Amino acid sequence: MDLLAGKKELEGYYFGRPVDTVGFPLGMTTDPSGFPIFRQGIIASPSMSPKSVFHISFQVLPGDSGSPVFVVETIEDNGRIVGFRVVILGIIASAHFGKSGNTGTNAGLATIILTAVADVVPSTEILEAVDLLPKKFLE
Repeated sequence: MDLLAGKKELEGYYFGRPVDTVGFPLGMTTDPSGFPIFRQGIIASPSMSPKSVFHISFQVLPGDSGSPVFVVETIEDNGRIVGFRVVILGIIASAHFGKSGNTGTNAGLATIILTAVADVVPSTEILEAVDLLPKKFLE
């Protein structure tokens, strides 16, 4: 069972679907042991293309780049949950920034605003990049 979603599987995820991330927003950890922060968002792109960046909606902060975007799915047998499966949909590449207009209090300076939308490189692009590596690096 693969951890990274393939093309067909990736296209099965939909707009509004909850997703999870783990990372180090603002360099934070959950405790002194260094465990990352777990957060949730939703898929904000109307469709999931295996060849282009998709978006998730959640409060993006410096330190989120490189965080995996994943879902945890249940494995069932005759209606009974018998396990769980993690599927990585991609990694956070960047946040969207906006720029406010000039106000009298800014003395002519524009303010950069961090939006609540992250660009995510899809898992299929990660798989394609790994396929380009020489086999000796994968051993």
